[in-house]
Amino acid sequence: MQRLHVHRRLLPTAERNGLFRLQDFLAVCKRGRKGSAALKRALLRYQPLGFTRSQIERKALRELAQVGVRPTGVNVWVPEAAVEADLLFETEKVAVEIDGGVIHGTTAARIRDPQRDIKLSLAGYLPVRIPEYRLVHETSAVVAELKALLLSRAARTPARPGR
Repeated sequence: MQRLHVHRRLLPTAERNGLFRLQDFLAVCKRGRKGSAALKRALLRYQPLGFTRSQIERKALRELAQVGVRPTGVNVWVPEAAVEADLLFETEKVAVEIDGGVIHGTTAARIRDPQRDIKLSLAGYLPVRIPEYRLVHETSAVVAELKALLLSRAARTPARPGR
């Protein structure tokens, strides 16, 4: 019971308060350090805040967690864009949409989705759409591409004033 509390309450609260970053903890879990393997296993079980609406979202989270990538939010409202993002990477300003065929294959979605992407772009976010087919059949490639994208955006330094 105590372990569930750590995963469900303590870590999300610490993360919201800026006291915990999963990537930082995973980075110190090095081979040869006593207890690091157990800590890494526990941290990889930790799921992001929010809830998933589909199996495909859960698959995306599992696959990303295996390579140490964790969104800051799942199915969260992005107030600056007035839209909800499936996966949000706040630091990198990336909003990922998992496009399942049933929902995103409709005429309404083909009209609505580009409008959402424009709103996210205007708010400073990079909208990334991942089709369900690719996530299911090209999982490794999708995860590697997203990880590389996030790393490239994190590595960028903000422009200095006057430039």
